[in-house]
Amino acid sequence: NGFNTSVQLQATDNLQLYGDGLFNQTDNREDNQLIYIRTGTSGIRASAAVALPPFEFAPGTNYFQYGSYADAKTTPSTYLQDNEYETAQGVLGAQWTLDRVSVTGEVGYTISKGSNQFTEIGTKTNGPLYTLDLRSIPNPAMFGVDLADPAIYEFDRYADNDTRTRGSETVASVDVDYALDAGLLSQLRGGIRYADRTAKRRGFNASYSFTTDNNLPLPSAVPGMLEITDDEVFRGEYDLAIQQWAVPTIAAVRNRRAARTLFGLDPSGPPDAPSQFYDINERTYAAYGQVLYEFTLGGVPIDGNAGVRYVKTEPTLQGFRSAQGGGFDAVTVDTCRRPRRQSGAF
Repeated sequence: NGFNTSVQLQATDNLQLYGDGLFNQTDNREDNQLIYIRTGTSGIRASAAVALPPFEFAPGTNYFQYGSYADAKTTPSTYLQDNEYETAQGVLGAQWTLDRVSVTGEVGYTISKGSNQFTEIGTKTNGPLYTLDLRSIPNPAMFGVDLADPAIYEFDRYADNDTRTRGSETVASVDVDYALDAGLLSQLRGGIRYADRTAKRRGFNASYSFTTDNNLPLPSAVPGMLEITDDEVFRGEYDLAIQQWAVPTIAAVRNRRAARTLFGLDPSGPPDAPSQFYDINERTYAAYGQVLYEFTLGGVPIDGNAGVRYVKTEPTLQGFRSAQGGGFDAVTVDTCRRPRRQSGAF
């Protein structure tokens, strides 16, 4: 969603006023229901799965094509990812002209904010015999367990991530043009610039893994927690072995307060994490002077410009970094960059 608008006013013969405004809003919501069958040895893919030789490989290569595993960890999950962004901008300006002189001034303000939420509830069960066939269309198959039976699952993990960002920019400028009648020189220009920019981020990225020591109820015992996916969720002439399974409901994942309470967490969510924090501010001051020239040389018209520019930047950064002994140390960087001078054609 969004809109923009512009307005102009000829206040006098030599004074024009104008304004521009813009607003934009984006809201994206995504829900996913998945099933993973894990046969790895570390990280999120870790499983007690045992390979059952022989395995088949593509002729002349070591690319896996067919094989089986015993006791493969099987983990259905549902996750949501929501992104919301808003931007608002306004500009006011004026232009005044008199004979050879033109003066333009402008001020503007922009503010934007955004949020990203990721939440996942994962369950798990043991897959007595798992076979993966990649000789044509990938076709995983599970034997010895009914994946559509809610009673076979227990809770495996919960992810609770929230990031909030906000930024603003204030800008101002004044430009002066003066038309010359001085031989080679055709015009003088000069101006000043000011900008003040800020960016802030807050959030947390908590993730929890569960074992029997957490003493959680079975998902099937929690009202509204599980549902069975549609039959033949993989539509088409694929004849896949796995077509249905029990998975956390979208409503259960979206009810973050209830999920946190169920898992013994603070219903309001975890505190903001230092790793997700920063405050950045930057002020910039600039000025320039420019001369335009034009002449004819050997019947060939030549024009160009030459000038000087001065820029000073004052950045400030606040955040955290990992400490050697664990935890985080606060960091503040307050630096005034040396003024930069530039001359030449631009």
